[in-house]
Amino acid sequence: MLPFYGDSTPEKVTEMFRNAGLSNISVKDLTWIRRMILGNQPLVYRLAWGNKSYFMVEGFKEVNW
Repeated sequence: MLPFYGDSTPEKVTEMFRNAGLSNISVKDLTWIRRMILGNQPLVYRLAWGNKSYFMVEGFKEVNW
């Protein structure tokens, strides 16, 4: 599992995982983190960083021994 935030999109990261040979890829939305971070910030910060995305991506790769 890897956390992503900022300008990454779940679609881009999912494609990157798929291109790396991973399967069973899932995305977990972590917008509650953004709400907690921005909740106590001044309006200027909320406007500047309020559009960033927070999500976790998980994927599995089969290993043949």
